[in-house]
Amino acid sequence: MYKWVTEHRLFGRPVKSFLETGAMPARAKFISVSCIWLFSLVSMLAPYHLVWFKVPVIVLALAGTWYILSRPTTGKDDTDSDV
Repeated sequence: MYKWVTEHRLFGRPVKSFLETGAMPARAKFISVSCIWLFSLVSMLAPYHLVWFKVPVIVLALAGTWYILSRPTTGKDDTDSDV
């Protein structure tokens, strides 16, 4: 499975780069953080969820955002150098 993921035609290079350096392109960070908060807000706005559901959603969204933003940022050239 590792070989399939790291050698995949579309996402193999960025995944391999992340595994080796821990860095993410700025665009990937933006998309990731945007998706975290979009889906977290949709979950929290559902009227049938109580506070015991909403608090962990916020905590996990903050933790995910912190983790992503704490990674080093790569330039676009770092991931597309062989194309």
